[in-house]
Amino acid sequence: MRTQERLERVPAGIRPARDEDRRHETPIDWAHLSRFTLNDRALEQEVLGLFAMEAPRYLARMQGATDRKEWMEAAHTLKGSARAVGAWAIAECAQAAETLQISAEREFAGRQATSAITISAAHGARQALERLADAVHRTLAYIDERRTASTPVPLPQPA
Repeated sequence: MRTQERLERVPAGIRPARDEDRRHETPIDWAHLSRFTLNDRALEQEVLGLFAMEAPRYLARMQGATDRKEWMEAAHTLKGSARAVGAWAIAECAQAAETLQISAEREFAGRQATSAITISAAHGARQALERLADAVHRTLAYIDERRTASTPVPLPQPA
């Protein structure tokens, strides 16, 4: 049955929750992580622990990048890691940073870099890094809070 047909069968004003709707309720998409780890809670915690250790390292690599290659590799790796654990805000910011670099290359290809172009590119990179750093810090604080809380991690709700 197509999505539109399913939506039409739902009473007016009530719409079933979808993964896209729940993406930003918490910094981690628990339903996604649960599927990724095959509902293994110990594996979930291990994967989150690895992500919590690695995300700041890749952010630092981007912040200290001296060339395009370093920036792109760090952004791409962080994006993939974030997608694996369902940290959508980080993944989206890393994607934007990666896209920014690609767009800048296309725009400036074959042209002499003027100071205005350089300043504009640097400003865009700085903004992308600020948004990414904020997303990383919020997500890591959330992970740490969940780890230290006496309550168990909430189970994903069925769609």
